[in-house]
Amino acid sequence: MKLTISIKTIRMALAGLAVLSMSACEGLLPDNKVDLDLTDKNASQAYTNLKSQGMMLYDYLPTGYNRIDGAMLAAATDEADHAPIGSDIEKFQLGTWNAVTNPDNNWSDCYRAIRLSALFLQNSENYETIILRDTSTASKLNTYKTQCADLKALRAEARILNGYMYFELLKRFGGVPLIDKLYSLESHPDMERSTYDQVVTHIVGEIDDVLDNDELEDDWYAYDQKQYGRFTQGAALALKSRILLYRASPQNNPSGDTERWKEAAQAAHDLIELSKYTLEGNYGNLFSGTTSHQSKEVILAYMTGANNTPETDNYPISTNGGKTGTCPSANLVDAYENADGTPFDWNSLTPGDDPYAGRDPRLQYSIVVNDSQWNGRTMQCYDGGADGSGVTQATTTGYYLKKFLTDGLDLEKNQTSVHSWILFRYAEILLNYAEAMNEAYGPDTDPFGDGKTARWAVNEVRGRVGMPPVTASDETEMRNRIKHERRIELAFEDHRFWDVRRWGKADAESALGVPVKGVSITKTETGFTYATKIVGTRTFQEKMMLYPIPQSEILRSAGKIKQNPGW
Repeated sequence: MKLTISIKTIRMALAGLAVLSMSACEGLLPDNKVDLDLTDKNASQAYTNLKSQGMMLYDYLPTGYNRIDGAMLAAATDEADHAPIGSDIEKFQLGTWNAVTNPDNNWSDCYRAIRLSALFLQNSENYETIILRDTSTASKLNTYKTQCADLKALRAEARILNGYMYFELLKRFGGVPLIDKLYSLESHPDMERSTYDQVVTHIVGEIDDVLDNDELEDDWYAYDQKQYGRFTQGAALALKSRILLYRASPQNNPSGDTERWKEAAQAAHDLIELSKYTLEGNYGNLFSGTTSHQSKEVILAYMTGANNTPETDNYPISTNGGKTGTCPSANLVDAYENADGTPFDWNSLTPGDDPYAGRDPRLQYSIVVNDSQWNGRTMQCYDGGADGSGVTQATTTGYYLKKFLTDGLDLEKNQTSVHSWILFRYAEILLNYAEAMNEAYGPDTDPFGDGKTARWAVNEVRGRVGMPPVTASDETEMRNRIKHERRIELAFEDHRFWDVRRWGKADAESALGVPVKGVSITKTETGFTYATKIVGTRTFQEKMMLYPIPQSEILRSAGKIKQNPGW
């Protein structure tokens, strides 16, 4: 299959159309039908119009680069602090968010995307007879066949994207209204909330149906690099793996139903058995925009093109053009183990020791620490240093973000780098598998008979960076090891905010309700001294396990949609 329209080109071309078609999108299901004028006269344009409408759905996929008023979601957890004052992320930190002012309220956007997917599926239902079928030459006939194959795949992708949007709602709000057809402004759908399980059943059913019918491409990059970023078979399975893991977790499985864990393990195993994805050899390269989209570890990524926004928002303030944004916390930094697998302990250090030497290699790939090399110079994160306390808008924690950023961009010359926000990658699937297997079978039981146990999976992830295997002796100890591994491996990737909730109230409180710490660093004649300090407080209440339903939607539904407890 040879396609020539890139995702980036379509997004740019649709900027005006998106504004027009979305202008009426207030409420659950607005009347925003796009008139494609699918007549014989315009058949030659029908393919372009249909493809444009289908591809528009991809603009609703999340990208985690500073998406909450310039801040990363990590700053709402114990992973990080946000240096600039006044960002909406502070509502999460201080517990001042509610049903009217929620910094991460995506209710309307998700339902807009859900409606657009239904609209596209309706308009493209008879695509084979709608688009131009010119058989006058072999070349034109081949073009027709290629366009048909493309629209067939895009229709399948629309169903998966529909499920993705429902999952984005599900993990925030719990059960939400399931909408199975188009509505106009003159009609009113039954807007009562479906249960959590009903929404999961809908999403998984759509994924299974699409996969059973073999309607998704296996590898868009292999067909046409310009189409990279569209849903594939592997990406659909990755979504299924994540959804079933969430459903099996304590927040959504209070009875501890083991069958749910088995189903989650099976979903991850199905993806592993594709043998299509592997761990990237170099953890640091995985997040380099110039190579990440070519990595066999990346299952699906949102391509943002060449830009320097992550660097502009997160380079140290002392770097020309930088302004400091997400500041990794000492809570997170201290969680990185020593290279031998033992816990890091400040009390074990002697004066003059480098606290960051001999640690889990993922620390140096993810976080800029004092006296390290970054942007062509030695970082001065100590008090009075060029990057430390005393400098306006310097790091609040003593650390700077490195993950996702390109080293050495000259921002004054507006140098850019290709960036992509990874939505699914193989390491996550391995950790999904490890967690589900451990809960269903324990650390070492091998129900599939292929040696792929919970212990195998977590050790695969650790082995990639040379960390020693885990030695957990039972299910409880392994559970804690897996939680630790997710915290380190997936740091800043928008997982912890949700992981700690699905694990239950105790985990959420320990990650979202504890003070965020940093380090005070003093330069001495012989080196540096370090002392931990509290840099910010956090507020978490049990009601915050779920988001409040937007008050506007409660009113719009005339009370049919019930508010979440506590809000």
